[in-house]
Amino acid sequence: MIPQRTSPPAPGRLLLIRHAQTQCTVEGRFCGAHDATLTATGETMARHLAGHPALDGIDLVLSSPATRARATAERLTRGTGKYEVDDRLRELSFGAWESKKPSDLHGDERYESWKRNPALHCPPGGESGLEVAARVVAAVRDALERSREVAVVTHKAPVRLAACFLLGIPLSRYRDLAAAPVGSVTELTFDQDHVRLRGLGDVSHLPPEWRRNPDGSGPGPAPSGSSSPREHPAPEHVR
Repeated sequence: MIPQRTSPPAPGRLLLIRHAQTQCTVEGRFCGAHDATLTATGETMARHLAGHPALDGIDLVLSSPATRARATAERLTRGTGKYEVDDRLRELSFGAWESKKPSDLHGDERYESWKRNPALHCPPGGESGLEVAARVVAAVRDALERSREVAVVTHKAPVRLAACFLLGIPLSRYRDLAAAPVGSVTELTFDQDHVRLRGLGDVSHLPPEWRRNPDGSGPGPAPSGSSSPREHPAPEHVR
């Protein structure tokens, strides 16, 4: 069941972070249960991501169990391992569509139904948006009960579904939400009964040549001066 839409205790802040680049994102393939790894560009992208100013003050980092998400979380926490894995943050399961491209599914009636309402419909053998939202929102709410400054490293569908749920946007429209590219940061703040969107799919921390299409960008410069553009301490609040 979808958790009741009530605001978490105030004040609070949530970062929804999509993992860095993989070969599946470069090729535009559906990647749910398939355990893709970061590309060389993705590794560098994660180091840039670690310097995003919104991470200042974050004291609890959670990650999807996927290798690509955990590798990104490892960079965010400076290799300290100070993050927790929550299975509820995994990507939507694409079932029979796993590793396929959207162009492979043209004419497929189930694909057309899914595009019209991805909250209710699902890939053959996969999950609907409602199913994903139920587990992801529950994970976020549990985290916000423990800490008021939370970052979750997850995937494209969970980022968009969680953002839609918390902002009161119909889940049937989650795929219409502006894309959450790899290496991006979506920031939400909570104040009493208000939820505010402070940034959606922000990639301003990436090199300019990557910002237009982070999912498919090629090799680029590593962060200068250290392992990331800015220094901030790794999160300490880990249970």
